[in-house]
Amino acid sequence: MSPGAWGDLWDDSEKEEIVPQSSFNSMKLAEYFRKLFQAAPWSGFAVVNIRTMAGAIKHWKDKTDSATMMSMMDLYMQDASLRGKNPGWQDFLYRAEQINAKLAPVVVEDKWARYEREWEETNGKDSA
Repeated sequence: MSPGAWGDLWDDSEKEEIVPQSSFNSMKLAEYFRKLFQAAPWSGFAVVNIRTMAGAIKHWKDKTDSATMMSMMDLYMQDASLRGKNPGWQDFLYRAEQINAKLAPVVVEDKWARYEREWEETNGKDSA
């Protein structure tokens, strides 16, 4: 029997995805933040410690991609409710989780919960 036949037998339709290597560059993201921050009319004395900020941004590499991180920075610049009394690069990093949550509220559903939901939709809630 060919290896493909075994996959058909057990319906191996959910294959593991190979995630391409990320182009996440924390220094470029820190530079992007500095450009936005210096251009913001409310920033005042806009000094950004690029190296320290890049080091902190590097910790986000496993959580998100560059485009999302840039969107977080854009949102921070636009939404005054996301900034503290002393807005700046440290304030952005301090509030990054909050900004990310506001940017993309995601409902995570594990496989078992998805199967239960699909069963209920197909067979009705009381048929269990």
